[in-house]
Parts: sequence; C-alpha cells; structure tokens
Amino acid sequence: MSTSSYTLCSGSIDQVTLWVVVMRGRAQFDITVHLSRIQGTDLEKQLTTEIEKHRTSLQRGLVPSFEPLHSICKPCLPLLLELAPTKSVCGLSLENFVNAPTYNLELVGENSQIQILGGETCSYAPVLELRPINLADIPQNDLPLFSAKTIRANIDNQESIGSTQGKVSTIDGEVLYFKPRESGREGQFDRELRILLEIQSRGLIMRVPRLQGLVISNETLCTGLLLPLIPAGMDLLHPQTWTLHSLHEKWEAQVRSIVEELHAHYIVWGDVNPGNVVIDEAMDAWVIDFGGGNNAEFVGDGERESVVGDLRGVGRLFGGWLGRRREGVPL
Repeated sequence: MSTSSYTLCSGSIDQVTLWVVVMRGRAQFDITVHLSRIQGTDLEKQLTTEIEKHRTSLQRGLVPSFEPLHSICKPCLPLLLELAPTKSVCGLSLENFVNAPTYNLELVGENSQIQILGGETCSYAPVLELRPINLADIPQNDLPLFSAKTIRANIDNQESIGSTQGKVSTIDGEVLYFKPRESGREGQFDRELRILLEIQSRGLIMRVPRLQGLVISNETLCTGLLLPLIPAGMDLLHPQTWTLHSLHEKWEAQVRSIVEELHAHYIVWGDVNPGNVVIDEAMDAWVIDFGGGNNAEFVGDGERESVVGDLRGVGRLFGGWLGRRREGVPL
C-alpha cells in the first residue's frame, strides 16, 4: 500500500503482536495489534499470512517485507485523515514537534469487524525521537537561548520525515544547523555539548563548528543546539572530494592539526570517519561531530574515544580509505 498518506517511522513484527509508529503532518500515531484480540477477522487471516512471509524472508537472509505494518495502518487511515487533516509540515516551528499531538491506537475485533480504540484521546509529546533535557541540568554558560517557537525547521513535504536535524532558520532569517537531542543518543548529545562548551570556554580558534545557542521549549527544556552551517559543506563521503587529489595532503594536515590541538587541551574527538570531515567553499577541512562512539573501520572498539584512537583513525582515513578511492580501487 502506498504510504503517501502517512510516514512510517518504526515498528515491530512478531507472531503475537505488531506495533507501528507513523506520522501524518506533526501528529504521531502509535498503532498496536494483538492477534489474540482480532481472532476471526479478515485482518487476522491477512496478517498471519504476511507475518509468515516476513519470517521466511528473515530466515533466508532476504530483505523482509514490511507489508504487515502497512496492513494495520490501512483500517486506521480514515481516522488518521480526520485527526490530522494536513500532512504538510512546511514552515512549522520546532515547538510544533516538541509538543505534537500523539494518539495511541489499538485494533480489536468485534463481531468479526475491526474496531479502533484510542482515537478520542490525545496527548502532547515530543515526536521524531526528540528527548529534551532540563535546562537546569546543562552546565552554566553564556550561550544565547532561542525559543523553539521562533525556529523554523527545514522539513519539506517529502514522503519520509526522519528527523528535525538539519538546516533551520531563526525568526530573523538567519540560517543555522539544528542538532536535536534524540532518543538513544542522549549520551552523544550531552558529550558533544560538553566538548563544544569546553572549546568555547578555552577560546580555541579552529575549524570546528562553534556553538551558536540552545533551542529551548517552555523556558525549561533544551531540545537541541544550534551550529553554524559550513558554507558549501561537503564531507569526504562525497565522490567529488576523492578526485581532488592535490588537496588530500592539505586536508590531512589540517585535520591532524585540529586533532593535535584538541589533544593538547585534553579533548578527544572520538568518532573519526569520512562523514565527520567536511570541506568548505574555501577547500579547507573542518572536523565535526563530538558525540563520541566509534566507526570500527577507523577506530577499534578498544581505542574508542581515546587519543590513540583519534590518531590511528586519521591515519586510516587519509591513508587506506581515501587512498583506495583516490586510486580508483573497487570498493
């Protein structure tokens, strides 16, 4: 079934229970089906067949079908259209996603017919995995605070709404980059904020994004941070950078210089990988993303978030990884 009427965000399929999270506009719908509660319905028969196909695909190592998740959305579609008449999220503020209507729906069988429970109850909660933190829990700083009501997210009317992260604009028209605090990545967000505050407090001048401010909701919750957009930013995953052979040595020297200065101030970059080296319009290299973690291709688990890991990762990035792409070695 086409998903043109909603966006499927996440879900789970097993032989007992199915659940799916979908969005239409800024409204989120959590839909659950317990097969024991729809016995005797056509939907039970359909789902039983689709779940078996899904399980077989997994066993064979094939790409599984998510048709069961769409099948439980289909009976809910008229209600989704009623409760969220507009799918477009163009021009909405970040506050619209911090306090978004959320419905918990359950499909049940009654006299062989499907009934939908929960449509009459709406709560308001963050969507798109946003997990704000109390502003009081953030280290004291002099960063500007931006109300989430005044920040417009650059989310268009595409089929998939994955995150609020990305380009945003302030009420004054300034274009910045918003990095949200997301579920499952709270530790990475907190680490990055701490390190960027440390860089700022030490007055370090280097090509790393400089904190522009925090986005707050209801004057008490921090939903994310604002960073400058790197002009014409293009990371090393972009094939165009692989062909600029004469600049590779310069970029490596620039990245090593940044990393060495960080280490001199007891700051570890943490996640060395080509997506975290960005080239600006002047063809200079920037280091981004201080959320930590590691990409095992560049930094082994045993060297995660360490000085040795940073240095070895930079060597692997500009040596083997970029070298193979520079020489056209098949990936």
